[in-house]
Amino acid sequence: MFHSVSTAQTSFDPPKENPNYETMPARFWSHYQRRPKSPKQLHSTGRKHLMKEYITDQLERFHLKSSRANPIYDLPLGVLPGLTLNGEGAERRLLERKPRVRNLTRPFFVRDYNLRAVTLTSLPHDVSLADIVSLVRGGQLDKVIEGDVPERFVQLHFFYRTSAEEFFRYAKCGLYSINGKRPIVKWLPFEIAMRCPVQEYVMEAVNKSRATRVIRMTASDTVHASADYSRRHVQDTASLFAKGYDVGQIRTEMSQFGKVIEIKPYITNTWTITVHFSSVSELVIAMKSLTLLSLCHLHKYKWWKLQYDKDPADVPCYMV
Repeated sequence: MFHSVSTAQTSFDPPKENPNYETMPARFWSHYQRRPKSPKQLHSTGRKHLMKEYITDQLERFHLKSSRANPIYDLPLGVLPGLTLNGEGAERRLLERKPRVRNLTRPFFVRDYNLRAVTLTSLPHDVSLADIVSLVRGGQLDKVIEGDVPERFVQLHFFYRTSAEEFFRYAKCGLYSINGKRPIVKWLPFEIAMRCPVQEYVMEAVNKSRATRVIRMTASDTVHASADYSRRHVQDTASLFAKGYDVGQIRTEMSQFGKVIEIKPYITNTWTITVHFSSVSELVIAMKSLTLLSLCHLHKYKWWKLQYDKDPADVPCYMV
């Protein structure tokens, strides 16, 4: 890699400006002796020769990661003088240390908390997104993303890594199946997951208001049972029908704020439904917009009771 050093260059004494020359390895000491001592010598050294030497050195460092005889050569010069102060034990540990092999497929700043999203593929063709999400367990979902390129897939972004790991183990055991078919569950690549971080206003709403992606909407009217109820007669169901409410119209109006996965009825003595959005951020914006008195085109909802409901996925996974 480096040129051989002649006897004439090694005969003179080491320079006094480098007090740590005794602890410097021979490889760096020979390179120190060959360095240009004046601008004239630096000008005489060919630029092509310097680049060739640098590239050769880098390629050798890359290809000989685990077969290097002395990994201490990879340490900077500032660390080498400290070896004599720390004793022979520190030098032995550094010499026996295995060189870290860098993973070139991922950036070096990958952290475990980013692994909180999984991808579902090989899904049945006759199921809806509501059927897929309704069977998810493990923890609260941040967002649900559906796509069809190159094949149909669903991305499940959890709020916490522990929830994603619990669902991942739950699905790998074969307990997560859709219409008898088990989809393929994989971790979402980090390069894609880093583009979908949790927004700050979403985390603030989750911590303060316990926001979820499900909203419970209760109308001001109350459905009363008939007064002449008798066990011997069938109750008239027409008296329990609430007029003036259209679920299709509600879905259209809620779709202005984001993607609505499904709308479910809520069993109570009032006219109550739950609207499931695809992300928490969409519902946070919808809640702020529906509570504004100046929202003229949706003025009827200001008399309704609006509150966050529990996410159906926020239940533990029971392993068998």
